Amino acid sequence: GCDFQYQNAHINFKNMDKLMAYINERKQVYNLNVFYSTPSIYIDYVNKVGATWSVKTGDFLPYSSKKHAYWSGYYSSRSALKAYVRSRNNFLHATQNLLTSTALPFGVDPSPYVKQIQVLT
Repeated sequence: GCDFQYQNAHINFKNMDKLMAYINERKQVYNLNVFYSTPSIYIDYVNKVGATWSVKTGDFLPYSSKKHAYWSGYYSSRSALKAYVRSRNNFLHATQNLLTSTALPFGVDPSPYVKQIQVLT
């Protein structure tokens, strides 16, 4: 599926209503009762039936696809890249903190310097 496929809520809920009605009208075929739910209803049911899932372990790479759009937990098998991203991010934040703490007391706007540092990392 596409990441941004479900942006028009009205159309998507209208189609979901049709699908849910179709399934619910054929309970003898599907043995299902489909309905809109909430996280609390879902968790209550999971706990009631004692469902469990395995825990995913491995490398997870923080990923940004555009400004202010971050994917935490994005899977990667590239541990060296993950370490590089983490070290560059640490360097960036340390430099920003140092620059801000030294520039602001003197009335200097650190923004242009921060942008230059971001390009380097």
